[in-house]
Amino acid sequence: MLPCFVMLDLETTGGSAANDRITEIAAVRVENGVEVARWSSLVNPQTPIPPFIQSLTGISDTMVANAPTFEALAQPLLELLEGAVFVAHNVRFDHGFVQQALERLNMPLTVKTLCTVRLSRKLYPQHKGHGLDAISKRHGLHNQARHRAMGDVDVVLDWLALASRELGVDVVRREANALLQGGNVVPPQLETPVDDIPETTGVYLLWGTGPAPLFIGKASNLRARVMWHFQSAAKVAREMRIAQEIRRVEWRETADELSAFALESRLKEELQPRYNRKARHG
Repeated sequence: MLPCFVMLDLETTGGSAANDRITEIAAVRVENGVEVARWSSLVNPQTPIPPFIQSLTGISDTMVANAPTFEALAQPLLELLEGAVFVAHNVRFDHGFVQQALERLNMPLTVKTLCTVRLSRKLYPQHKGHGLDAISKRHGLHNQARHRAMGDVDVVLDWLALASRELGVDVVRREANALLQGGNVVPPQLETPVDDIPETTGVYLLWGTGPAPLFIGKASNLRARVMWHFQSAAKVAREMRIAQEIRRVEWRETADELSAFALESRLKEELQPRYNRKARHG
């Protein structure tokens, strides 16, 4: 797929990279199509694992009590990732947890990332579901250790091998490189292809799953402006929340910027987007 990548998966105490902690790490390094390293470890999160998570993953407080802390594993993990692309199924989740954990240790993480959820959408656009359970069922892949880190890593690697056989190695490599070059900051759950957004003047609406838009804005270049939201997610709290919640993008092209301004104002008033700053009155 790529000359050098690390397929990685985590188990955690919950879904928030800021507040929850890692309980298991598994990673396989692949160079020129050959597995060269395989590494996994339970991690002592230094906080109780909620009962629901224990039931889901099978990882209990007792199991991690004598496991190393993330601090003890940070350097070996960074060495494994050196010179490689960080690949995961929903990479924003795994990368976010690793990045936060390293930041707490004042250790930077500078790697390119690739999301295999987005790669699946590119390779199999005729299918709707691209989560791990969906692709496993669709392609007949078997995972005896679902919700354990190495079990999930192996399923994604098996899927990549199957896709390479079905579609051809060159197709998989081309689509992976296209995502790596242009879509590294695009949220993996985004259903709207960014390439479909026109580079024209108009108004855009960012939607999550709720009845109101997350955000409404105007732009002289719609695609560039939508991408700005994603590119700013690492630094701006509001943009991070939008990137985590967004599911689709809508847009309405206009003849000029004045028309875009009028349409934006009307739509904000009608739809009350969640993350737009409230207009001041008086």
